[in-house]
Amino acid sequence: CLAAVEKELKFFRRDSGGFSLKGSDLQAGSLFEENDVKKFNLTSMQPEVIYYVDEIRGSKNTRGTPTHPIADIFFRTADGQVVLIDVAGSNGTDVPKREKRKKGEKAGSTDRVAAKEMKLVNTTFMMQTKMEEKGMEDHCGLTVHGVVLAPF
Repeated sequence: CLAAVEKELKFFRRDSGGFSLKGSDLQAGSLFEENDVKKFNLTSMQPEVIYYVDEIRGSKNTRGTPTHPIADIFFRTADGQVVLIDVAGSNGTDVPKREKRKKGEKAGSTDRVAAKEMKLVNTTFMMQTKMEEKGMEDHCGLTVHGVVLAPF
């Protein structure tokens, strides 16, 4: 991982877009209980560890079981930045179509990427707001960010 070499991960230019990260380990993990964005725990995350969601895969005859409502990869920096990364297109349904839509044609996959981005924005805002409530003191000092990675 480039983060292990450069000690920083950058996604975009606004506000420098960089997160200092050593990337000391890669582990399966989960932020949400019962596949519910309102039931989260960021305190169990170890700083400098990159987590990935280990979904339960389906087979030829059965669907997989989603275990995480949003974010496929996530990490916590040593200075309390929590970054949720949602990878669009991982199942082929979110990859933008190159052809133009005809008038009256239904929205395509580009709109699905935008919907994922909006869901991530809403989720990070809700998490940040909830962390400021009473009973969430153990989350004090953490800041949540969201990033959507999409092929274009």
